[in-house]
Amino acid sequence: MASPSLSVPYALLPSIQQTHLIDDDDDPITVDRSIFSLSENKRYEWKNMLEGLVGAWCVGSSHGWIVLLDQNGVPLLLNPSSFTTINLPPLPLSFLHPVTYSYFAEYLRKTFIVKAILMCCSSPSSYILAIIYGSNNKIAYCNSATWFGIFVDKFLKD
Repeated sequence: MASPSLSVPYALLPSIQQTHLIDDDDDPITVDRSIFSLSENKRYEWKNMLEGLVGAWCVGSSHGWIVLLDQNGVPLLLNPSSFTTINLPPLPLSFLHPVTYSYFAEYLRKTFIVKAILMCCSSPSSYILAIIYGSNNKIAYCNSATWFGIFVDKFLKD
């Protein structure tokens, strides 16, 4: 795959070579995907893209990285050009309140994060990931190892 543009995100799509009608996200052997590069106007086929990432769910892409939640709801970054993955810290329990992490992973994982944007990623140890999450569209970011919540209500009242 060619080097991605830093300003245009990818679109993660089902494979055009998919041979079965049911897309089984929990079966890493049959999960093939296409990545559409808007900057190149080209679709790349990727066999077994989520191999080793059973149940992963895409929540965003930017700067050449795809933002996924694993089957336990823990975020990770995947670079399709270099096949590099960066494991992120789990979301803090305070972000999930009043539900437990296990309830989140089983029932809310695919709808909880509305948008995820990688602000920068100069190296696997230096990145900033911003998310919009929850039913009230709260904002948070992760700066390499720690999650920080941004409380917008306070700013709106001032």
